[in-house]
Amino acid sequence: MCSAGRSTHQGNRYGRCPHSGDRILIAYWVWPVPTAPFKSLQMWPKFLLELMWQYRYSLGSNHWTEDVRMGATAQLKGVAILCGGHSRRMGTDKALVDFEGMPLLRRHVEAILGLNLDVPIYISSGTKRYETLDECGVVYAPDVVAGAGPLSGLAGALITAEESGTHGGHLFAMPVDTLVPPEVLLDHLTKARLDTSGAALIKGQRLHPVHGLFPISAAAALGEFVQSGGRAVMGFLETLHIEEVAIGEEWESCLNFNYPDDFVAARDALAQIISLNS
Repeated sequence: MCSAGRSTHQGNRYGRCPHSGDRILIAYWVWPVPTAPFKSLQMWPKFLLELMWQYRYSLGSNHWTEDVRMGATAQLKGVAILCGGHSRRMGTDKALVDFEGMPLLRRHVEAILGLNLDVPIYISSGTKRYETLDECGVVYAPDVVAGAGPLSGLAGALITAEESGTHGGHLFAMPVDTLVPPEVLLDHLTKARLDTSGAALIKGQRLHPVHGLFPISAAAALGEFVQSGGRAVMGFLETLHIEEVAIGEEWESCLNFNYPDDFVAARDALAQIISLNS
């Protein structure tokens, strides 16, 4: 079963500062704590939360920080994982690549569930369905145009969210072929100052147009863009106000992979980051 409350040395969770009530990122790479006996962070002993607040760490910046809050103007209404590609260069479906003994797509879903965001998880996989997710409560979002690339998958997720009754707010999207943990991407993106129609994108050595926060209000316009033949992600996003969010250079190799050698390099880079922050 998908386990949202499992303790791990390689994941983060959001809690509340016992003093200010602010939502904070708690990094288990710094302070591993067994969580199984507790249903939520609110049940943890107060002294433990106070200790975590004093020794919190931001993985994206490689230094002790005073600001790891989810203090963005964006309102998160859902998460989309884009995995509709054919993975021809990889030679096998990237979603099913083994990562730490589990299909990568399942690993991403479990990491997101572990954040207790209480929002739908949309899987933009075209016609593909994944047995490994059968118990995870995900929602499959159809492409607007079959085989039309990641933009069609993103449009499908936004439209599915809107048709489910979600209006306003933003959708967090990430490609399946990234080894940057979802919580690290969110920790960066949610610092962006967005209005209801703006988008935030991760920027490494280049801009990554499908690692970002996207306004659900853009669903209809994006759907029409794809149906009219639009395929370039930036071709549409240029019509929105975009905020670029820089991520540390240590994450560059992890942002996406296309070939088996890329995956090995990303996995090794992630292991090094974990080692440095343990």
